[in-house]
Amino acid sequence: MPGAGEPDPLGYARRVFTLDVRSLALMRIAVAATVLADLGYRAVHLTEHYTDDGVLPRETARGLSWIADASLLAVSGSPLWAGLVFAVAAALAVATLVGFRTRIATPLLWLAMLSIQHRDPLLWDHRDVLFSASLCCGALLPWGDAFSVDARGRGAARTYTGAPAALYVVQLACIYLFAALLKDGPEWRSDFTAVERAISVEYWARPAAHALLDHPSLAAALTAGVLVFEAALAPLLLSPWRTALVRWIAVAGLCALQVGFFVFLWLDTFPMIAAAMTLGLVPSSAWSRPAVAVVDRSRRRSGLACALIVYVVALNLASLHAEPGGVARAPAELLGLRQNWSMFAPSPSRLDGWFLVLARDRDGATSDLLTGRGDDLRARPASFREGIRTTRELVYMRRLLSAAPAARESFAAARCRTGDASIAVYFVPVVDGAIGPRELLVERACAQR
Repeated sequence: MPGAGEPDPLGYARRVFTLDVRSLALMRIAVAATVLADLGYRAVHLTEHYTDDGVLPRETARGLSWIADASLLAVSGSPLWAGLVFAVAAALAVATLVGFRTRIATPLLWLAMLSIQHRDPLLWDHRDVLFSASLCCGALLPWGDAFSVDARGRGAARTYTGAPAALYVVQLACIYLFAALLKDGPEWRSDFTAVERAISVEYWARPAAHALLDHPSLAAALTAGVLVFEAALAPLLLSPWRTALVRWIAVAGLCALQVGFFVFLWLDTFPMIAAAMTLGLVPSSAWSRPAVAVVDRSRRRSGLACALIVYVVALNLASLHAEPGGVARAPAELLGLRQNWSMFAPSPSRLDGWFLVLARDRDGATSDLLTGRGDDLRARPASFREGIRTTRELVYMRRLLSAAPAARESFAAARCRTGDASIAVYFVPVVDGAIGPRELLVERACAQR
């Protein structure tokens, strides 16, 4: 530490890129617990989404994206192998949660989650980047140095300053700053109807959303508040003034934002991982014991973190014009660090509707495999989510709207049962409450069994 009156070359970094290892440990526990929850949601569709017996066999997945081969699940298409990969991922998540061999368990957990994410390109959504970013930062940060098996018998609590801490703060700042910049539609910038529109889409909306729709002025205020908070967050996080106060505001605001998402929208683990990722910002004033300051001197970690900072910032800047492709995008896809924060941007989608997966048996009778209905299949269902168990399944169904014919064909083929003559998949669009003609996505004859 420099003496009184001496310049401190690390002064800015000490104020902005210093984290308490106890807060990092809190983030570790929350992230690992959310990984376990996400694995649970995914396991509901283990055979359906991760094996050759499901809706996207490995050969079909390879035809959609090269990333499908960058997965342990590409080794075999059997349910047994998929179950083993999931079990290993769960074991690594438990090891990370309790802080056992954290420096090894965290990067291995990241690789296991990447294998699961890469297996089915149609299942990817923005929460997967948050999982990857959290585990990437955690692999470089000392988040196993408190509240862990690894930390038993260690002495004083510590604060930590280093390039990995800068990577974590910059990544968080980029997520919310560029999410705000991409929200440039009139619903966000002039009409202030974005929140109202987002929660009026029935396939995402929870019951609480209907109550908020009765108060459009409150929804308009929330629209403006979300946009201003997201835009202001990056300057606040990177400001060296009143750092502890700013961090409290950031953590409280971000967690409140995610609670709002959880209450009003059917998003499964997205709000959980987004909130968990913020907990490393909790300032040292939250803890009763004072902390000893430590600066990371590892050149390897610092060099890797600095390279990732440059890459992450460059990808975010590029996303304002067009998502980078080719060589520039490949490392981000491989590492699960895609940087395009376009949820509800530039405007929330107006498209609502429901799916029909119609099975016709050899006698000509038709039933909907999603809901089990066999009566008036043209009638509007009680809920657009009827028969859809998780948002992962909903994401997949929505991706079928723009998916390649091979993906639609394999989806229909996987739905064929003994005695079925054909499967037809339809989408009935609803735009601003108006029901449109149903769209045939795929129709396939079923093989005799």
